[in-house]
Amino acid sequence: MFIFEVLLQLRNNTLNRVETLSTEQLNRIPEGHNNNIIWHIGHMMASQQNLCYGRSGATPNLPIEFIDQYRKGTSPKEWDKPVLLKDIKPLFLSTAEVFEKDYEAGKFNAYESYTTQAGATLTNIDEAITYSYGHENLHYGNILTMLKIVL
Repeated sequence: MFIFEVLLQLRNNTLNRVETLSTEQLNRIPEGHNNNIIWHIGHMMASQQNLCYGRSGATPNLPIEFIDQYRKGTSPKEWDKPVLLKDIKPLFLSTAEVFEKDYEAGKFNAYESYTTQAGATLTNIDEAITYSYGHENLHYGNILTMLKIVL
């Protein structure tokens, strides 16, 4: 399905933009921001897992501790140590790849409606997938903005 192809492409594009950054650059919180580049990457995954898996009653493909670390309202200001890209990169791609397989397997047949912070009410998995893709693009844009600051 096209939406899964562009989701994986977006994640690859994101990695291509950040792979050469140092751990310090990835974890730096620019002045005027609450988060950093690595948080945005983790948040993209955590939000997809919450919106699509969590609202469907499906088992997430990430540990709950990971999802909790990157959920809406969190900040890397609370972290004890920097996060390494090598530790989350495999998850960033695998969660996108398995997502389509889980969709095709019917893991998202039930869906608990959810109204987003933007005021959109998601009533089924297809709406959640579309919203999630838009949400990831928003955070990709934030990453691109932060790149101009940390480089």
